[in-house]
Amino acid sequence: MKEVKKMLRDLSRGVNVKKNLPRYADAFVDTCYHEAVLKLTFSAYLLYEQKADDEEGMWDSPDAAKWFGETESLLRSLLELADKPYSAEAYGGLAERAGKVHGQIRAVMEVYMYYVDCLNCFNYVLDRLKFRYEDEAEQQRQMNDINEENFILHLTRFLFEPDVTSVRAVRMRDVIREIPVYMTKNKLFSHITQTLSTYVGSERISLERYLYILRSASTLSRPDESVISENRLGPWFQQLFHMDFSTLDLDGFMEILGRLEEETNKMHEIADLYIQLQEIVNEVCALCLIERHTEKKTDVYADCMEILRDVTEGIFPEIKLEGLEGKIEHYVEISYYLNASLPEIKNLGPDGDSSVASVMDYNEFAMISDLLSDSLFIDLQKEEGEGEILDEKMVNEAARQFTDQLSQLFAEVPKEVKRTVMSLLLAELPPIFQNAEEFVTYATTNLFGCQNIAEQKAAVSSLAHLMAEEELFDVDWSDPDDLLV
Repeated sequence: MKEVKKMLRDLSRGVNVKKNLPRYADAFVDTCYHEAVLKLTFSAYLLYEQKADDEEGMWDSPDAAKWFGETESLLRSLLELADKPYSAEAYGGLAERAGKVHGQIRAVMEVYMYYVDCLNCFNYVLDRLKFRYEDEAEQQRQMNDINEENFILHLTRFLFEPDVTSVRAVRMRDVIREIPVYMTKNKLFSHITQTLSTYVGSERISLERYLYILRSASTLSRPDESVISENRLGPWFQQLFHMDFSTLDLDGFMEILGRLEEETNKMHEIADLYIQLQEIVNEVCALCLIERHTEKKTDVYADCMEILRDVTEGIFPEIKLEGLEGKIEHYVEISYYLNASLPEIKNLGPDGDSSVASVMDYNEFAMISDLLSDSLFIDLQKEEGEGEILDEKMVNEAARQFTDQLSQLFAEVPKEVKRTVMSLLLAELPPIFQNAEEFVTYATTNLFGCQNIAEQKAAVSSLAHLMAEEELFDVDWSDPDDLLV
């Protein structure tokens, strides 16, 4: 590991590029070769074992059966090639097949990710309505008993005391999502435009990826549902997008809540299934691409192939699998550093007669890196606008198109959905307050200035639940003193 880090430091400084580029390429191939085959072995073992233990019949559904069959076909083809002399054409063909299946499963997952976005939205809507059916006087008494100053003080500590930036960022997003929104459409759009303006001078692909996050939060990413043959929820969601929630009685509320819980649980199961399938597809594809860069068949590779043959025949050799435990961590650690340096490697200038192109296929290495990353459903095709640098006019046009879509959505949905989308969207944008003092003003005004007592209680309850993880509050509403800490 020390040698790898030193090599990467030298490359970042442009030292001994001619010597270190081949060393980088060799390290990358060896590391990804073992990482891919080990990941594939554990992924396939888990998937086949779960399928064998399936008691709910999820694997009998048409879509699950179809995509499991496609994935299994790729795995069996890989095992057949492992027993034969290397053929660039055969491995290239299998990599192409795997890449195609990757794209098809990605299209399926885009539908389910949209469903998750909608479920998040309507779960939020119902969360804000849940106390509407309780006695209003009792709710008012509970809220009057809260020490607002202390509550905001603890909320501020919850946000600003952590030293770790990533922890603060997650908490900020979660808190902003829960605080009621009182903002005009024009102010929101201005905040969006100002945020997107920071992408002037950046690559278009960076802006597109951020806009994808914003569209998801806004439920604007509506994919083609025809790629799935079951579990289609689009028509039901369209009913909810146009429902008059102000007239919803308790029975109707409980009916929708029950279905939301059922569909949310189902989406988790479906997502887990496709994540496992995509992992295997990606790992098969990565191995096929790596094969042309190495001729060695190590003991680890041989052991993995043996386990994979057993697994595809319904045999689960636990003892053999245990023999591989602890090996993958080594390669994953090295892979982290090699992958992090890959974009920098691309920009290395020639050193003597050496260049990146003469030592390695950068685009193929980048694809292998993507296939073995945590971003399982990344688009492997060259994305439109990749490498294009944005000017102010381009960014303003992108902002206008997005805000126009939002404006149309807001004109079509009830106010409960509109305010929910605004909350979820604000959580993905930079905070509109700059420091703790401004946050206190924002939270006090929007939270305790909320005139809808049921919504106010729902927001306070959700925030108390967040802080309960740090033992700041006990959220049992039977004792109002619990919120007086």
